Amino acid sequence: MQHRLHPSVSRSPKPAPVPLGPSTQENIPPRPNYADLRRPSDFWLKSVFPGWIDGASDPPLRFYTHDQIVTTMLTYNPGHPMFHPAAGPVPQAPVQATVTSPTSEGAPGIFDPVLGLPEPEIAGSAPATSNTRGYRVNVLVQYSAADTTKPASYRSKPSLKVIRSSKLSIIDIDSTDRCGFIKCILDVHDYGIDYSPGVHFGPPFKMSWTGSSGGKAGAPTVETDADFAVILASLKKKKDPAVVVEYNLDDMDGYRVLSP
Repeated sequence: MQHRLHPSVSRSPKPAPVPLGPSTQENIPPRPNYADLRRPSDFWLKSVFPGWIDGASDPPLRFYTHDQIVTTMLTYNPGHPMFHPAAGPVPQAPVQATVTSPTSEGAPGIFDPVLGLPEPEIAGSAPATSNTRGYRVNVLVQYSAADTTKPASYRSKPSLKVIRSSKLSIIDIDSTDRCGFIKCILDVHDYGIDYSPGVHFGPPFKMSWTGSSGGKAGAPTVETDADFAVILASLKKKKDPAVVVEYNLDDMDGYRVLSP
């Protein structure tokens, strides 16, 4: 009589489970924490607009993101004006007209391209040309600042919010070059003492006007003298247009004026 083995007898036994080694967390690099950076120099911490490189430290301390700058400043100097925009060097102000060149009496009303308000007509007044009274320029500036309304701990990144400010000015664009125009739009918001234009390049700004191709959303970026010449040639073809200029302080650290 033949005996057939039960199928379970011919099967190999299952290997015992291998115990796990140490936690794999040991092999995972820690997440970078900007607050672990060494303390910057007093010169950098007291700067109104701290730059990407702290050259006063030995060796120099580099920052690679705007969040890194904000977090480091929040760690070592939480009372910095960048966390208190209302008390900082550039307080928020309502839109107001700032005249940088002489204007003639009986000039047409101001057209606000942002609000889209129509330009009122004044009876008996002839339209002034840009060569005699300049262009109406709405200068928009924006920058990032810590949102102090949201709590931030030592280990967490502070929340950022975008601060925008707008002021209206009259600038004689026809009689100036790119560098002169940049100085004018910086002076409108009192940034002329903090930044200066590059001789050959930058800082970048966007420029549009009434009826321009692409409008404000598709405004071209001006960086060089050649860019400015093309813009000016197109602008001269328009009759008394309302101009909009926009620049971002977060992109202008390389053009900061160094304090003596």
